[in-house]
Amino acid sequence: MGDILDRATYDDEAFPSLLDENGNRKPFERFLNDVRKIDRTYNENYLRSEYNFVQASAEMAAKWEQFQQDGDRYYLQYRTQHDDKVRPEHAALDCVTLPIDDPFWEEYYPPNGWNCRCTVVQVRKSKYQPTPHDQAMALGEQATGKDTKGIFHFNPGIQQKTVPDYNPYTIRRCRDCDLGKEKLAFVPDNELCAACKLIHQLEIKKYCCPLNGS
Repeated sequence: MGDILDRATYDDEAFPSLLDENGNRKPFERFLNDVRKIDRTYNENYLRSEYNFVQASAEMAAKWEQFQQDGDRYYLQYRTQHDDKVRPEHAALDCVTLPIDDPFWEEYYPPNGWNCRCTVVQVRKSKYQPTPHDQAMALGEQATGKDTKGIFHFNPGIQQKTVPDYNPYTIRRCRDCDLGKEKLAFVPDNELCAACKLIHQLEIKKYCCPLNGS
């Protein structure tokens, strides 16, 4: 899990590593102090949510690796913490049971939100019936429907990353940007860097408000 946590620094400039000099996970208080050496105004509550999300992603990625070792011997079952802190939309996913190769796990494998404490366990096929795929996908969409940035629609174990490539923190789209070929392909706003946004605005302005000889 440490290897995955080491890749959790989703912005090398703004965020230090989650691991200390010995390769162990830093306590949140030390991580907060390290961040504030770079940005003293960073919101502690936001950072704690992000810290918890990265930690949960790393833990779930490690579990996925263990699941893969057993192949399809077991079903995987979604589990909540069964307390009054569980969000209703996550509670609806409790006990969703599917094979490991079902596409559901590619999109709705925990964590499915900030401070999500949900997990996945292996269960015997002889004991549980699988949930209908369409029903599971509908429940997953309800649980992550407010995720307009797409940060929760991924499986950290499959991608071996604590956050997906396209997210509010790291912008990877520029690596294969078509601007170098003098093309402006449509991509969602959260996948655009600041330079691309400016160029898109100028391009739109050029077509909508052509220059009058100036």
